Amino acid sequence: MDERIFKKELSLFQKGHGVSKKALVLFKERPCLFEGA
Repeated sequence: MDERIFKKELSLFQKGHGVSKKALVLFKERPCLFEGA
């Protein structure tokens, strides 16, 4: 997944919009990206 898309998904999640399916897939593939969030 593109890093910009990831950052957009993460910012939406942090604002309380929930997590999209794309973000969940990314979380399973690369959980390390979420650890610093």
